[in-house]
Amino acid sequence: MIKVVCFDLDGTLLPMDQGRFIKGYIEALAAKVASVTPAQPFINALLEATAAMVMQPEAGRKNEERFWRQFYRRLPLPENVLKPLIDEFYRQDFDRLQKETCTAAAAAQAVKAVKEAGRTAVLATNPLFPRLAVEKRVAWAGIAIEEFSHITTYESEYYCKPDVRYYQDVLARQNVLPEECLMVGNDVEEDLVAGTIGVQTVLVTDCLINAKGLPEKADHKVELQQLPALLQDLLR
Repeated sequence: MIKVVCFDLDGTLLPMDQGRFIKGYIEALAAKVASVTPAQPFINALLEATAAMVMQPEAGRKNEERFWRQFYRRLPLPENVLKPLIDEFYRQDFDRLQKETCTAAAAAQAVKAVKEAGRTAVLATNPLFPRLAVEKRVAWAGIAIEEFSHITTYESEYYCKPDVRYYQDVLARQNVLPEECLMVGNDVEEDLVAGTIGVQTVLVTDCLINAKGLPEKADHKVELQQLPALLQDLLR
């Protein structure tokens, strides 16, 4: 029996062109910190530190710590100069990026279907962002953050997608076996990798990402508007 349903966010519950969103995000963030660093060195450090966070996990170090250690190695700025601007960006400026996304009623309906079935919903977004940025994007999707028993952010996690240890940590937190979990996502590599450890998978195709042209090995494949009905059926 499925006890926990994990939802990806970007491109799944929150429809978007992810490439365009990330481009707008990077440009806006670079503009925010322009008073303390030129744009290109900042962007290079941001991208390289993010890649290192994904590809080079370190035992006992959460993503947030690893990101900033890698970032400051590439762009040695005083933390008390840069960090206040970054925090202000997420509080005051990040919401301007909502225009690069759209709200779909089916997203909230899908989460509601999980709760109405008496099961647990987890927001299993790739933990590259701070919690505030995740909470804001959940709000853009028209969903209350309280609907989720846990949300994965760079403050809370030790691994990133597509590392299967990310999913293993989610399962351990929820105290469920892989076969008791369902992963819903739009990225063939990052989300469907959960299937390799026995998690059931749903591929949402509206904003499909398959950068490597991998086989779409999902247990179910639907458009977002079909997702609530599928979940109602699977969770009976």
